[in-house]
Amino acid sequence: MRKVLSVLLFLAASSLFAYQWPIAGGFLTASFGENSSDSFLKGIRISGPGSIVSPFLKGELIYYGNEEDQQAPVLGNVKVLHHENGFRSIYGHLKPFFGEQKVFLEERDQLGLVGDSGRTDEKNLFFMVYDSEMNQYVNPQIILPPSGDSAPPRIETVTLKSDNSLILLSKSNRLNAGRVQVYVDVLDSDGNSSRNIDTVPYSITMFYLGNEINQIKFDTLKEENGKLVLRGGNPVSFNDLYSDGSLYLGEIYLSSGVAFLEISASDISGNNSISTFQLNID
Repeated sequence: MRKVLSVLLFLAASSLFAYQWPIAGGFLTASFGENSSDSFLKGIRISGPGSIVSPFLKGELIYYGNEEDQQAPVLGNVKVLHHENGFRSIYGHLKPFFGEQKVFLEERDQLGLVGDSGRTDEKNLFFMVYDSEMNQYVNPQIILPPSGDSAPPRIETVTLKSDNSLILLSKSNRLNAGRVQVYVDVLDSDGNSSRNIDTVPYSITMFYLGNEINQIKFDTLKEENGKLVLRGGNPVSFNDLYSDGSLYLGEIYLSSGVAFLEISASDISGNNSISTFQLNID
């Protein structure tokens, strides 16, 4: 509850200002919480037609470092701004910057230029939002203005796994009774076919026999007992969520008769897809 309240307070405060995408006309190339080298991605990757990076909200520059000055330059040339309510924004993979840096920045100011420094294969901006009061990373898309995405997520496959079988579901299925694990492959895009970029959706929910069994929501990431935990829906660690590229949604028990399994996936813009599977259970 405190996590949700913290985010809402920040949004209420920031509504007094004009928060914006750090790159004008920017679009998502990697989303919050997706699988990035066997770990949750703590922010988002943004590309766009321009090269100028601006603060998403006015703030104070509290750290900057060039790639060669850092011991572990994963983000390359990076800048960190502090905002109201304890939020910080981090901008990585920038081009090198030299000389004295402006400390107090408005949204119209140039923070840096898009680069390919650090651990990346192409020019892009790695953008993170960190709540220093709650000690958690926040999905930047919750805060950024809507991107105009009109394409719903695509539920590619739903697979049931038991001790001795792996079943790829179709609309109607004949199955044996017993306990099974449910895995899904879900992709999301902004509907622009020329970019052909797929990311993970914002939320995935599983219903069985009309009851909600589990919901995964890509809201925040918080370190607990030495590992990052995804929060928003039911808390889940990376190893418990990702399995061979698929997303693990939990277990259900198949009892004899006819039952329905439903998977719902939504993106941050509210576009939604639902797939329903009839299970004829012996």
